[in-house]
Amino acid sequence: AKTGRTPLARRELGAAIALDTAEGNRAAAASTMLELARVELAAGKLAEARAGAARAKRTLSRSENPRHALAAEWAEAEIARATGDRAAA
Repeated sequence: AKTGRTPLARRELGAAIALDTAEGNRAAAASTMLELARVELAAGKLAEARAGAARAKRTLSRSENPRHALAAEWAEAEIARATGDRAAA
């Protein structure tokens, strides 16, 4: 996102989310959603980042792999820190 390629990243990640969703791979779609939230965070789009991370967390928290939920928690903490919400970070 810092290279000025944020629109390309959004488009490609959106396409990956759509493909994973069409294939029924909810965990992969949610993981990609989390990456999109990080792109939005880097671009300064904090509301979009927070919403994307929350959507991803709803799926990832039910994953059999505990690392997925941890990644979602970490992303939400990064976003909270960026918004100045120290209590949530």
